[in-house]
Amino acid sequence: MADRLQELLRLMAGLSGDDSDSDDSSPVRGRASSTSSSDSDDSELPRPSIPKSFSALKEAATAYLTEPETPLRPGDIVMWKQGCQNRKRPKSDEPVVVLEVLPQPLYGDEKSSGSPYFHEPLDVVLGMLDSDGDLVRYMYDKRRFRVVSTPDEVESASPNGKLHALALEFNKPITFRVGDAVMLKPGLRHRRIPDYTTLAVVAEVLPEPFRDTNAEEGTSSFYELISGRIAFLDNDGDIAFLYVDLRRFRKVNWAWQFLKKIMIKKNR
Repeated sequence: MADRLQELLRLMAGLSGDDSDSDDSSPVRGRASSTSSSDSDDSELPRPSIPKSFSALKEAATAYLTEPETPLRPGDIVMWKQGCQNRKRPKSDEPVVVLEVLPQPLYGDEKSSGSPYFHEPLDVVLGMLDSDGDLVRYMYDKRRFRVVSTPDEVESASPNGKLHALALEFNKPITFRVGDAVMLKPGLRHRRIPDYTTLAVVAEVLPEPFRDTNAEEGTSSFYELISGRIAFLDNDGDIAFLYVDLRRFRKVNWAWQFLKKIMIKKNR
């Protein structure tokens, strides 16, 4: 596909000639402005108009097709390539962190082929800070991004130092067991429930985590890795359950006796 796109760009460049001096309304170079009877069969067809910004199109396409020197990996700090931004977040000058690189792309669920997001390949999960300073995750086409620095160079910078630290905490391996008392890790809340004050118990650890393919594309829960289920008490004091990504949680061993007392009291 990349070779075909590059060939198309070469053909378009041949049509445009020196696009910096071309006029949008002028006929394509190499064709007479008037037609004779010999070519009247296509005289009514519209002629392609080469925009003055064609050089920017070539530069953006070249950037998009250029493979990085080394593949993206979790922990890399990246930004949009010039001319490749197709979503509002991250902003054009906003560094974000790679959380996960998919071995095979997931294709967007946009239903209309008239949308630029239709069947878009999504193969990288990027983390960024929301308005509350919490780490949220979204999926993108990794060819639109470039590495701007190594993690060590931005670890102590603000806000990138916090972003990188949260990414490391997010991917920190922790082994959970049924019955563990847990709470959200600081900075890793991405849903209304649970919040940072919610004390929960691990009710299930999935032997095979699954992806949340039902969440809406463009949300932080889209294609989230669900690895377990937690139990907690709702506002009415009744037990409730949620499927979650356990990487967002930490063990709180001191809480077990407290939870045990609550459950005993409720069951009386």
